[in-house]
Amino acid sequence: MAETACKIRRFALTPGDWTPITAPCACSYLSFAMEDGSAMQRCSDPDNPDATWYSIPAGVGYQVNAPRFGPHRFAAGDVVTYIKGSGTLIVEFIS
Repeated sequence: MAETACKIRRFALTPGDWTPITAPCACSYLSFAMEDGSAMQRCSDPDNPDATWYSIPAGVGYQVNAPRFGPHRFAAGDVVTYIKGSGTLIVEFIS
């Protein structure tokens, strides 16, 4: 059976490191949630984390709705964001 156009991926996170979240396919919509519902932090620039991050509380997911002119906002292989936490992050990439 073939994989669907929506890709679901799991990322192992550690509390001390920013994990790059890389798109496995061209997409414009993403949904993030910790598998166990724990908190996470999101960062746009791990070289300047003092000014470019915020916390996402426990029990709260996160969504990116980023259409642009053209078919997709993110290309396969693009780093979409960086996440830090403890446990497994589940991300759904939707074209």
